Amino acid sequence: MFTVRGEIIFYLRSAVRKKVYDEIRHATVVTRMEAAVDRDAAELPAIGQIAGPELAYDEADTERTVNRALAAISPRDRDVLTMRWIDRMTLDEIASDLGVSKTRIRTILARAIGRIRPALEGLRDG
Repeated sequence: MFTVRGEIIFYLRSAVRKKVYDEIRHATVVTRMEAAVDRDAAELPAIGQIAGPELAYDEADTERTVNRALAAISPRDRDVLTMRWIDRMTLDEIASDLGVSKTRIRTILARAIGRIRPALEGLRDG
């Protein structure tokens, strides 16, 4: 049986306030991401315009480099990176899905990023 101690209005007020703050923060992030996508799309060549063989080679080289870097880490680390950066899951969501603590997810991410960073640094330099 569920027993309520004190006024439930205080809990409800706090829960609603937290949800409103979360929604505002999410809307800010979405707006920022949409602006970045629009900015990146403006830099792309127009439809039908040939970008040139250099761009195609650079993209293929980048994809090979990223795939090699990801292949060098464990499947679990790769899954956590994918959940965080591709699926855009929060640390809490990843921790819940994998049944581990949020701190453990943070450690896995830091270790995985540390392992792939040297391979990806070459992309920026080249």
